[in-house]
Amino acid sequence: MKVVLSSILVGLTLSGCSNFSPKIADNHLRFENFRRLQNYDVELVYLMCENHRPVSWTSPKQFTSGEHDLWVKAKFGDIERMSSAKEAIVNFKVNLDEGKAYMLNRNVKADTVSLWIQESETGLVVSEVITEKLELPNFVGNLREKQCESGTV
Repeated sequence: MKVVLSSILVGLTLSGCSNFSPKIADNHLRFENFRRLQNYDVELVYLMCENHRPVSWTSPKQFTSGEHDLWVKAKFGDIERMSSAKEAIVNFKVNLDEGKAYMLNRNVKADTVSLWIQESETGLVVSEVITEKLELPNFVGNLREKQCESGTV
Protein backbone atom coordinates (compact mmCIF):
# COMPACT_ATOMS: atom_id res chain seq x y z
CA MET A 1 0.00 0.00 0.00
CA LYS A 2 2.83 2.41 0.92
CA VAL A 3 4.57 1.63 -2.36
CA VAL A 4 1.41 2.41 -4.34
CA LEU A 5 0.86 5.71 -2.49
CA SER A 6 4.50 6.68 -2.96
CA SER A 7 4.28 5.92 -6.68
CA ILE A 8 1.13 8.00 -7.03
CA LEU A 9 2.71 10.96 -5.19
CA VAL A 10 5.86 10.81 -7.33
CA GLY A 11 3.74 10.62 -10.50
CA LEU A 12 1.60 13.57 -9.48
CA THR A 13 4.66 15.62 -8.58
CA LEU A 14 6.35 14.91 -11.90
CA SER A 15 3.24 15.60 -13.95
CA GLY A 16 2.58 18.81 -12.06
CA CYS A 17 6.12 20.05 -12.67
CA SER A 18 5.90 19.37 -16.39
CA ASN A 19 3.15 21.98 -16.79
CA PHE A 20 5.25 24.81 -15.37
CA SER A 21 8.77 25.50 -16.48
CA PRO A 22 10.60 28.58 -15.22
CA LYS A 23 12.32 28.90 -18.61
CA ILE A 24 10.08 30.46 -21.22
CA ALA A 25 10.27 28.69 -24.60
CA ASP A 26 11.31 30.59 -27.74
CA ASN A 27 8.48 32.66 -29.26
CA HIS A 28 6.41 32.15 -26.09
CA LEU A 29 5.31 34.00 -22.98
CA ARG A 30 4.24 32.82 -19.54
CA PHE A 31 0.77 33.74 -18.29
CA GLU A 32 -0.26 33.56 -14.63
CA ASN A 33 -3.77 33.66 -13.25
CA PHE A 34 -4.61 35.44 -9.98
CA ARG A 35 -5.77 33.69 -6.82
CA ARG A 36 -6.17 35.06 -3.32
CA LEU A 37 -7.50 32.95 -0.46
CA GLN A 38 -7.94 34.73 2.84
CA ASN A 39 -9.95 33.15 5.63
CA TYR A 40 -13.12 32.10 3.80
CA ASP A 41 -12.91 34.70 1.03
CA VAL A 42 -11.81 33.59 -2.43
CA GLU A 43 -10.74 35.84 -5.30
CA LEU A 44 -10.05 34.17 -8.64
CA VAL A 45 -9.15 35.98 -11.85
CA TYR A 46 -8.17 33.64 -14.66
CA LEU A 47 -8.11 32.95 -18.37
CA MET A 48 -11.53 31.49 -18.99
CA CYS A 49 -10.38 29.46 -21.99
CA GLU A 50 -7.72 26.95 -22.96
CA ASN A 51 -7.64 25.07 -26.27
CA HIS A 52 -10.66 27.20 -27.22
CA ARG A 53 -12.80 25.63 -24.47
CA PRO A 54 -13.93 26.95 -21.06
CA VAL A 55 -11.71 26.00 -18.09
CA SER A 56 -11.41 26.78 -14.40
CA TRP A 57 -8.48 28.43 -12.68
CA THR A 58 -5.15 26.82 -13.67
CA SER A 59 -1.47 27.11 -12.83
CA PRO A 60 0.81 29.26 -15.05
CA LYS A 61 0.95 28.28 -18.71
CA GLN A 62 3.03 29.24 -21.73
CA PHE A 63 1.44 30.57 -24.91
CA THR A 64 2.77 31.81 -28.23
CA SER A 65 3.67 35.50 -28.08
CA GLY A 66 1.96 38.18 -30.20
CA GLU A 67 -1.59 39.48 -30.60
CA HIS A 68 -4.12 37.83 -28.32
CA ASP A 69 -7.87 37.90 -27.78
CA LEU A 70 -8.28 36.71 -24.18
CA TRP A 71 -11.47 35.96 -22.28
CA VAL A 72 -11.06 36.43 -18.53
CA LYS A 73 -13.34 35.43 -15.68
CA ALA A 74 -13.25 37.08 -12.25
CA LYS A 75 -14.99 35.16 -9.48
CA PHE A 76 -15.37 36.32 -5.87
CA GLY A 77 -17.11 34.63 -2.99
CA ASP A 78 -17.14 32.60 0.17
CA ILE A 79 -15.25 29.31 -0.15
CA GLU A 80 -18.17 27.41 1.37
CA ARG A 81 -20.64 28.87 -1.14
CA MET A 82 -18.68 29.20 -4.39
CA SER A 83 -21.78 28.16 -6.31
CA SER A 84 -23.26 31.54 -5.35
CA ALA A 85 -20.06 33.54 -6.02
CA LYS A 86 -20.34 36.76 -8.00
CA GLU A 87 -18.47 36.98 -11.26
CA ALA A 88 -17.61 39.18 -14.22
CA ILE A 89 -16.41 38.25 -17.71
CA VAL A 90 -14.17 40.58 -19.75
CA ASN A 91 -12.32 40.40 -23.06
CA PHE A 92 -8.82 41.75 -23.64
CA LYS A 93 -7.27 42.35 -27.03
CA VAL A 94 -3.57 42.74 -26.29
CA ASN A 95 -0.10 42.24 -27.77
CA LEU A 96 2.12 40.16 -25.47
CA ASP A 97 5.89 40.05 -26.01
CA GLU A 98 8.09 36.99 -26.34
CA GLY A 99 10.06 35.91 -23.29
CA LYS A 100 8.02 37.87 -20.75
CA ALA A 101 5.81 36.74 -17.90
CA TYR A 102 2.36 38.29 -17.51
CA MET A 103 -0.30 38.06 -14.85
CA LEU A 104 -3.87 39.12 -14.28
CA ASN A 105 -4.61 41.60 -11.52
CA ARG A 106 -7.69 43.25 -10.05
CA ASN A 107 -9.13 45.97 -7.84
CA VAL A 108 -12.49 45.32 -6.17
CA LYS A 109 -14.78 48.06 -4.88
CA ALA A 110 -18.21 47.06 -3.60
CA ASP A 111 -19.86 45.16 -6.48
CA THR A 112 -17.47 46.23 -9.24
CA VAL A 113 -14.11 44.86 -10.30
CA SER A 114 -11.41 46.49 -12.41
CA LEU A 115 -9.24 43.98 -14.29
CA TRP A 116 -5.98 44.29 -16.21
CA ILE A 117 -2.94 42.39 -17.47
CA GLN A 118 0.48 43.38 -16.20
CA GLU A 119 4.07 42.23 -16.52
CA SER A 120 4.78 39.92 -13.59
CA GLU A 121 8.26 41.24 -12.80
CA THR A 122 7.78 44.99 -13.25
CA GLY A 123 4.06 45.45 -12.59
CA LEU A 124 3.81 47.46 -15.83
CA VAL A 125 0.19 47.42 -17.04
CA VAL A 126 0.09 46.19 -20.67
CA SER A 127 -3.67 46.15 -21.28
CA GLU A 128 -6.56 48.48 -20.85
CA VAL A 129 -8.19 48.45 -17.41
CA ILE A 130 -11.74 47.12 -17.76
CA THR A 131 -14.32 47.69 -15.02
CA GLU A 132 -17.37 45.44 -14.76
CA LYS A 133 -20.16 44.85 -12.29
CA LEU A 134 -19.88 41.65 -10.23
CA GLU A 135 -23.10 39.68 -10.51
CA LEU A 136 -24.45 36.24 -9.74
CA PRO A 137 -23.93 34.12 -12.86
CA ASN A 138 -26.86 33.90 -15.20
CA PHE A 139 -27.68 30.92 -17.39
CA VAL A 140 -25.87 31.69 -20.65
CA GLY A 141 -26.33 28.45 -22.60
CA ASN A 142 -23.37 27.87 -24.89
CA LEU A 143 -22.19 31.52 -24.83
CA ARG A 144 -18.95 30.66 -22.97
CA GLU A 145 -18.08 28.01 -25.57
CA LYS A 146 -18.64 30.54 -28.38
CA GLN A 147 -16.52 33.13 -26.57
CA CYS A 148 -13.70 30.61 -26.15
CA GLU A 149 -13.88 29.61 -29.81
CA SER A 150 -13.40 33.29 -30.75
CA GLY A 151 -10.34 33.73 -28.51
CA THR A 152 -6.70 32.94 -29.22
CA VAL A 153 -6.04 30.42 -26.42
